[in-house]
Amino acid sequence: MKITEDAVGKKILFIPMSWGRGMGPLMDCLAVAENARSIGCQVAFLCRDRFYEIIKEFDYPIYKVVSPKSPTKLNQSFNTDFPFFQGLGDEKLVKQTIEDEMKAIKNYCPDVVFSWLQFTAYISTKTLGVPLASVGRWTGHPKFTSPMLKGGRFPISATTPLFNQLLKKYNLPSIRDIWELDFIRSDLKIIPGTPELEPGLKELQNSHYVGYLSSGNISKKKLPDRLIDLLPNQHIVFVYLSTKQFLPQDYLPIFKKAFDCSEFKVIVATGLEDMPSRLPTNSTNVQFEHLVSINTLLPKIDIIISTGTRGVSWQAALNGIAHISFPGTDPERYFVASMVERAGAGLTLPDSAFEPKRLLESVRLVYRSRMKEKAKKLGSRLRFLGGPQKTARLLMQKL
Repeated sequence: MKITEDAVGKKILFIPMSWGRGMGPLMDCLAVAENARSIGCQVAFLCRDRFYEIIKEFDYPIYKVVSPKSPTKLNQSFNTDFPFFQGLGDEKLVKQTIEDEMKAIKNYCPDVVFSWLQFTAYISTKTLGVPLASVGRWTGHPKFTSPMLKGGRFPISATTPLFNQLLKKYNLPSIRDIWELDFIRSDLKIIPGTPELEPGLKELQNSHYVGYLSSGNISKKKLPDRLIDLLPNQHIVFVYLSTKQFLPQDYLPIFKKAFDCSEFKVIVATGLEDMPSRLPTNSTNVQFEHLVSINTLLPKIDIIISTGTRGVSWQAALNGIAHISFPGTDPERYFVASMVERAGAGLTLPDSAFEPKRLLESVRLVYRSRMKEKAKKLGSRLRFLGGPQKTARLLMQKL
């Protein structure tokens, strides 16, 4: 992208979800940040501790925010009241987060703040008079419904009373539910999807469908030689399962049992989520990694297996890769996996299918299907809407 006059010298502060566990928000923010920098913007990040090393690779200034410990056990509130599960009912944590955000904003003086599932960002930016752009998803809208939820809807979050107290303190309008602070009240809504897949967001003022945000790396580290050696093989399966219904110590051995004597070469990445310090021993067919610089791999991958997060699902489609999803009972992942399956670009499986024999059978089924062709079609539609390049320009044009 070319440097543009309206962008030169403009500052953007990115805040990827500071209180959660996943890497998706960080990946998206890094993609937009790289494109914003390419047109002349200055970029900084406010982030939790686990993201520092990754962001340092890109030479962005980092402002630190309080980093709560991730819950060690999953329970029903993970699906029904995610903010509460992640600790946002803790008054001390929330107040410290707002304090850290305001400190960073005052220090960096951004022209705009870009947030991804950061409920406190609305309070900080409105109090200090800085425009806020946020990532929007239908699953984060208060009107979202799902067969995975009792009664079809999320219950009112138990964190809502605390946030209403804080909104009152800062002379801001009250909310019915905390999810109103996700993106609905933001000055600019960036939607990494399409009008056909998420029509319910078209009614929002100043909302823009951009198709996708992240499509590649979050790390600039060189791909290990042992993985490069796999690339000439034609049947590559890439696995990334965020900690949800499966824990690394449980799922890692399953892939060896499923694929060790198969025709497929499998690369299993654990990411940063509760990853074990020691991975299983690699075999001829199955390689285990913590983080993988995936851009080199993408053109060679035939199938991706994941829990159905939006970032991984869109990354598969953008690269014409068929996708097998295990969303479990998570409403958002089930919604995304269903979108991909309706487009003919993937297969959604129940947790009961997560065992060696069914895994191998499913991979063989997908490999013989036309899902790769359908994935390319979905990817073309997502790419047409502009992605992170369009997002970077919208930040300059609309605020």
